[in-house]
Order: sequence, then C-alpha cells, then structure tokens
Amino acid sequence: EKVHLCKNKLEKLWNCPAIQHAYERQTDPGIAETMPYFMEKVSKILNPSYLPTFEDFLKDCTRTSGLVEARIRDGDIEYVTFDLGGARSERRKWIHCVS
Repeated sequence: EKVHLCKNKLEKLWNCPAIQHAYERQTDPGIAETMPYFMEKVSKILNPSYLPTFEDFLKDCTRTSGLVEARIRDGDIEYVTFDLGGARSERRKWIHCVS
C-alpha cells in the first residue's frame, strides 16, 4: 500500500508542469540524462520483484571526483577501468591519463 502511494505521488510530481519547467531549466548533465528514464519506470522500479536491467545500470549516475581506478580479475585476465570524474573542474586531476 505504501509503495502504491509513493508511486502515485512520484508520478504526480513528475507530471506537474512546474516540475517539468524546472527540470528543463536545470543544468546538471547527470540529472538531464537520467531523470526522465527513471521517472518513466517508477512503477516498475517500485515493484518488489523489480530487477534492474543492463540499461538501468548504465543510466545510473553517481557523482564522482578525481580519478578512481578499479581492477577486476576474471581468470587470467585483469580488467582495469578508470572513473575520470565527469566535471570540467576535475579535468586537471585526470587529463594526464588520456593525453
């Protein structure tokens, strides 16, 4: 019951003209790219049996800072990934990795 009320309130909030206007005027690129995607899926996401899709994981956005290295080993193969902190103000911390 609480999940249903939450879903209805989130959908009502997202469809409010004032919220849509504020959303269109915001400048955070992480929100700009992902908010509509997740708000349109709110019914599925709040379902207790919901399992995130591969696209859901790709759309998930977590603000990071600086350079973060992650190493994953699969048998004899080691994968190395770098999170390069997306903001322009952070570039000085990681630009040497891609130059």
